[in-house]
Amino acid sequence: MKEVIQKQEDLQKRFLEAIEKREHEKMVREEAWRMQEMARVNREREILAQERSIAAAKDAAPPPLVPPPPRQPAPPPQQPATNFDLVPKPNNNGENNNLSSRQAHQDGRKWRYKH
Repeated sequence: MKEVIQKQEDLQKRFLEAIEKREHEKMVREEAWRMQEMARVNREREILAQERSIAAAKDAAPPPLVPPPPRQPAPPPQQPATNFDLVPKPNNNGENNNLSSRQAHQDGRKWRYKH
């Protein structure tokens, strides 16, 4: 009978050790899960704080006074129109009036424009 009691005590001892081992493993898993959850919550809080600061910066920025011009292609360059000759035209007599610009200015004459 002592052998049966000894055997039962051994089985009970192994059973309790197995239960304690499982409880310890469960505690380790739960602690790891808690740490992961805390890290996730902290990341979410940090992201939320960044989003709020970005939104506050956008709200605080003054609106543009003048809207930017619409993007249109630049017009092609045009040739400048010249309405005057750089060489003086001959006068009414058919002679070439070769006055210097200083003489023409003193006489009140200007370059003749094209007609």
